Amino acid sequence: MLEVDDLRIRLHGTELVRGLSFTLAAGETLGLIGESGSGKTLTALALMGLLPEGAELSGSIRFKGQDLTGLKDKAWGALRGRHIAMVFQEPMTALNPLHRVGDQVAEPRRLHLARRAGEARQEAVELLRYVGLGDPGRIADSYPHQLSGGQRQRVGIAMALACGPELLIADEPSTALDASQQAHVLATLAAMAAERGMALLLISHDLALVARQAQRLLVMYAGQGVEQGPAAALLGGGAAHPYTQGLLAARPRIGVGRGERLPALPGAAPELAELRGGCAFRERCRLAQEACRKSPPVFALDPAHWSRCLRVEEALREH
Repeated sequence: MLEVDDLRIRLHGTELVRGLSFTLAAGETLGLIGESGSGKTLTALALMGLLPEGAELSGSIRFKGQDLTGLKDKAWGALRGRHIAMVFQEPMTALNPLHRVGDQVAEPRRLHLARRAGEARQEAVELLRYVGLGDPGRIADSYPHQLSGGQRQRVGIAMALACGPELLIADEPSTALDASQQAHVLATLAAMAAERGMALLLISHDLALVARQAQRLLVMYAGQGVEQGPAAALLGGGAAHPYTQGLLAARPRIGVGRGERLPALPGAAPELAELRGGCAFRERCRLAQEACRKSPPVFALDPAHWSRCLRVEEALREH
């Protein structure tokens, strides 16, 4: 369904996404994981043709065999909402404050599916019910500012699902939800992907939360993919990159004593404008050596699992 090959995005002279490649099949859920600033959202915007003005894109993005790079606005308009949709990270800015919620959820169905206004509104109410909003009729008649952050997030999900897209990109779709709601929303999205054959790209900084719903995980650091593999393998002790291992070690877990601190990665992610080659993670890595100043190779552990690290074997032994 989706093939991304050597994606590179440059903005204001700095390469922010550096050679990212992945595929996504119909009915599959891929988790794109990384800290803030790793390039996850910029990657999502590239897949939607919504990069900021002045951004330079190279590489290939193919959707059902069609190359999306260089696509004209009219062609993008036919794809967005109908075939490719996105749940944006900040629901308040994604919704129009001047229009009622029901009208905004109904709009894609009117534009792409030629529904009449009354029919589209009724379908919008059912969509709001489907994403777990109580009293969906009242929600449909409300303006965005009259809803809580969690309600607005669910409205954004309903808008994205309105036309039954073949590819759904969900950028931090559970940000405004509490812990119990987060699991429900992600489970709903993953179930829909499997049932309807929809490809789902789940983007998050929370590896543990997304891994429960994704078949595969792609971990990004400093604009680059550093590890990709089956979610079960990475969570089950098979993570082969020190960064992935650090993210897993830092997740909250049952059994940690009161007052006990979780392991944390030292330092901070590098400024991309200051990178001069080599492994971007080396300054924070417990296994770093002089050789890591050179660009690390991609080491294939098996056909479905790779790690961009010079010291894969040591990382696996010590994990």
